[in-house]
Amino acid sequence: MAITVNENNEIIADNVPVIEFDVLNRLIIMLSNDYKLTAAEGIRISPRFKMTQEVLDRFLTEKVGSFWHDPNNDKLEHITFYSSVGALVQRRKLKYDFATDTTSWVSYTFTGYTQQQLDDLKEIICNYAYVEDLLRKEQIEAGVQRVAHENLFFETLAAKRERERNYMLTSSDWRVLPDVETPNKDMWVRWRHEMRSLPAFNDTYEDNLALYKAFAKLKWPIDPKVFFKLYPDGLDDDGNAVEYLATDDQWVEREFDASTDFVKTRLGNVLEWRERSTESRRRVSAEVLELAKLLKIEDFVENGIDYSSFVVEEDLNDLAVD
Repeated sequence: MAITVNENNEIIADNVPVIEFDVLNRLIIMLSNDYKLTAAEGIRISPRFKMTQEVLDRFLTEKVGSFWHDPNNDKLEHITFYSSVGALVQRRKLKYDFATDTTSWVSYTFTGYTQQQLDDLKEIICNYAYVEDLLRKEQIEAGVQRVAHENLFFETLAAKRERERNYMLTSSDWRVLPDVETPNKDMWVRWRHEMRSLPAFNDTYEDNLALYKAFAKLKWPIDPKVFFKLYPDGLDDDGNAVEYLATDDQWVEREFDASTDFVKTRLGNVLEWRERSTESRRRVSAEVLELAKLLKIEDFVENGIDYSSFVVEEDLNDLAVD
């Protein structure tokens, strides 16, 4: 075997193995990159493509053909292509043993092909490897994009919750000013402290899924006005005193149900209409709605998703009465 080094310091080897098709192990192995070796590393670049049995059977039947592979009588076992000409072809065929009256598969070297037939087979195998390489790149790109979209989704959710909390705190700032006489001021101070102390905003998370779960399960504490609406004079239906923020029903999923000031200052009469006529709708940001459609999350939800049930937050805010 002759070996030379070109101007790029690459070793060029004449008639070296370049492609292997290992049928028994369902592998296509590209033994070199453009039939070259890297002089500095002295190694071949050898991508491997593993076929499933179903794909291999279809490939042998529909592409390779019966000349090279007859599954009932004469099977292709292994073939090694060389950079210039020729190949080493191993096949297996059924052989009858008269002494034992048995039939078994026997491996042998097959040479009954023309160079054109060999070149055609090599092209078929190279095309398959090319398609597999494209698929790998597409899968990698899809994975990268999926991670990016998921990160955006989680970050958008976290930002949305942060924005909701800030709205509620800002709307109630006036209630704790030193020169303002506010009924139950100590309860308002307590509520604002609880808002700032919510674990979802203060914990650290191992990954985006943990963060998502925390915000998905987030419940807001109800403010004192909501509390006294729920428990007039701070008493339950039996006349027993109820401690503020000590019962489960004082922690709610929606910011609208937690803060009266938020509802009044941000959305006004529009939200009153929303509560009456669009009770089943979900308020989301435009980015989240767009991303949900892009990710086709309906594919992962039983019975799909009715996107018409979503109300875009920005649209409502445009209509809000300050």
